Amino acid sequence: MKSAEVCVLAATGGVDAVPLALTAAVVLVVLGIIAVAAARSSRGRRGLAAGFGALALVGALVVVPLASATPVQAATGANTSECDPAQQPPAEKPPVDPPVETPDSVIVSPAAPALSDVACGVEPAVLIPEMDGVAYGQTRAGNIVTVTATAEPGFVLAEGAVATWPLDVTPQPCACVPDEINWGADPIFASVDDYAGYVYVQPQEWTEALVAQGSSFSVVTQEVTQFSGQWVAQNGELPEGIDPGTVTFDGVIDKSGTNGALTEWGALQFDLATSGQSAYSTYLAEEAALRELYPESEITFQIDGETWLYQFTSSLTVTLLDSCGTAVSRSYDLVRVVPT
Repeated sequence: MKSAEVCVLAATGGVDAVPLALTAAVVLVVLGIIAVAAARSSRGRRGLAAGFGALALVGALVVVPLASATPVQAATGANTSECDPAQQPPAEKPPVDPPVETPDSVIVSPAAPALSDVACGVEPAVLIPEMDGVAYGQTRAGNIVTVTATAEPGFVLAEGAVATWPLDVTPQPCACVPDEINWGADPIFASVDDYAGYVYVQPQEWTEALVAQGSSFSVVTQEVTQFSGQWVAQNGELPEGIDPGTVTFDGVIDKSGTNGALTEWGALQFDLATSGQSAYSTYLAEEAALRELYPESEITFQIDGETWLYQFTSSLTVTLLDSCGTAVSRSYDLVRVVPT
């Protein structure tokens, strides 16, 4: 703790006035010395010399305490800034204690805040409930608003009650409304050569316009065949291991291709992947197996022409990205072109 005497000196201006007072005292001493010297040369001026001598004594008495004030202050470590109340740091405020539960305290459970219903693209407002005994405060960091509930005097929050709610106030994006796609007029004629992998569309400008819009093309074909008949032995009786009744052969061939490229002559060319086999191929494979098993019988198959079934379906699918970035597709039926 600083010396009380030094601080009192600073407060009354004593320490700050030392240089001025010390200068005045020195002047008095000098005048006194000059007067004494003059008195020695003239006896008639002894009275005046005595007066100046008294002033010199007073100056000396002033010089001694003033000259010692600064060392005392330095020794005690005091300075004007430490003794000046205006330059002292502000006193820290005591912390505010939370409400203390008393026998008369009312226990409350804070109601949760909510977000207002707003249109898309609009930031929702935080709805603070009105509740006796509960005060709500808010802080925000980015798009997260944190609401905190505290008890008012005379109230206390229920044990375990939720008192903090982080709420996301990010506006909900609005749904994109795509622009209408210009598909052009439907083709007059569209066909597929599933052997060579070509799709022909008339008019040719239809295909060119869709290619210019960044369209992608894919094609699928399916060939379904079926026929019935009986196994016949050309030489002798039908072996017992062969069914003499009606036998039906079925076949399905699927072909598909993607990323059709526009050729110079206006056709779309695909690299088709093939799976399955036709009914006829199935029949040939089984007939070869029976002939190998019964070579002397010369097994063959007699087809019932009325049971022959052939179906061919094919479609070209055009896919475009709309203005919202969503893939939109449209399909067109194709007829089969059999190469000659």
